[in-house]
Amino acid sequence: MDKENLQVGLERFQRWMSAAIMYKGTDNQALKSTEVEKELPWAEALKFIKPSKTLTQIERIGLYRSMYILRLVDVLKIDFPSIAAYLGDDDYYDFVERYLQVYPSRSYNLNNLSYDVPDFIKTAPKIKNRAFLYELASLELMLSHIFNVEETPLLTKEDVAAITAEVWETAKIIPIKAFHLFAFKHNTNAYLEAVQNEVKPPKVKKQDTWLAVYRRNYKLWRLPLSYDAYNMLSDIVAGKTLGDAIVNAIEKSSESQEVLQGQVFNWFQSWVKEGFFQKIETP
Repeated sequence: MDKENLQVGLERFQRWMSAAIMYKGTDNQALKSTEVEKELPWAEALKFIKPSKTLTQIERIGLYRSMYILRLVDVLKIDFPSIAAYLGDDDYYDFVERYLQVYPSRSYNLNNLSYDVPDFIKTAPKIKNRAFLYELASLELMLSHIFNVEETPLLTKEDVAAITAEVWETAKIIPIKAFHLFAFKHNTNAYLEAVQNEVKPPKVKKQDTWLAVYRRNYKLWRLPLSYDAYNMLSDIVAGKTLGDAIVNAIEKSSESQEVLQGQVFNWFQSWVKEGFFQKIETP
């Protein structure tokens, strides 16, 4: 075989090998599938595969296939350590294997592999404690996303001081891009906190909790919020004016108007200090 034909043959085998490794099914099913066969007939692929003293040709391919799954198990564990901790080693491996059957890796960039985990949890059969795991996966995925979001300028105390009192009510406050709010029905953040600190996680329980997730100085942060603070921040993030956000928070709150108005000033100071916002837009 000349050099050019050898190169063509090698390229076809590489495509065949990739299809065989990523095929969802058993080793025998993979090698006999039309999806793999279209890249290279099995008889031709045999020219590139030799049996060893202990493994057949199919077993050697199976070894690569199992190593590929283990690699993706490790990749997903980086983004979802709390999911792995909750499920345990055996159930987590089974979870990833099932996930890859529905959402196989289709990109050279393994960062994309984790995007569909919350959707898989929401729809896949036999997911225990589905609602909690969906919240946990959504939180961990957002942390990964926020870590990679582009940097945006921060609102400063000087920027705030430059806004005159008469326009505050109609001002809109723009959050940084690396920012997200969560409203959970479980002790989701507490569970993640325990896993990150390598201590025994708490028992999962239903608990209304509210959380701001953001990046500051290239580090991820999570700030628990009160129900009233969450409502006000949600309106700000949705693009409502500061006046409307305050009024809505007061209407939804069980606190008196006087108490909540006093809290609003402290919240806003804290949020600016934490770096939640990038600018103020005035009419």
